[in-house]
Amino acid sequence: MGLWEILKGEQPGIIKTLLNYENAGQFGEFSTEFALTNHNLDGNFIVLKNIYVPIKGKTTEIDLLMIHEKGIFVFESKNYSGWIFGDVEQFNWTQSLRNGQKNRFYNPIRQNQTHIKALAIYLGLPMSAFISYIVFSERCVLKKSLIILRIL
Repeated sequence: MGLWEILKGEQPGIIKTLLNYENAGQFGEFSTEFALTNHNLDGNFIVLKNIYVPIKGKTTEIDLLMIHEKGIFVFESKNYSGWIFGDVEQFNWTQSLRNGQKNRFYNPIRQNQTHIKALAIYLGLPMSAFISYIVFSERCVLKKSLIILRIL
């Protein structure tokens, strides 16, 4: 979303966009897309969002897909708050909030691997052709992880 598109009326303005997001997840995806598309990266690329890819008679949804001259990047965006506990091997991770509430969610590393596998099969490319990024908002703290996750 660029300024020119907003001025021409092809894209809603930033305020209207932010006010009309239905949930925190959508806002997290928007924030990641905004970070990627607003003159923060060099090179030629396109960012696609909410891509549905068939796999085993079902579909899987990719939050953001960036096709860049340096590779194909698959982003899973998590706009969570609180403390996040999890590691590569665990099936589920845990979100722990200040009020003591705990929520479990599917391991986002595994989730993005499913996205990449579906995309690789669909496009006939090796899984090594894709680069996985899991993006957490700055509203959370990763308390246990065995890999480095980039935080935007």
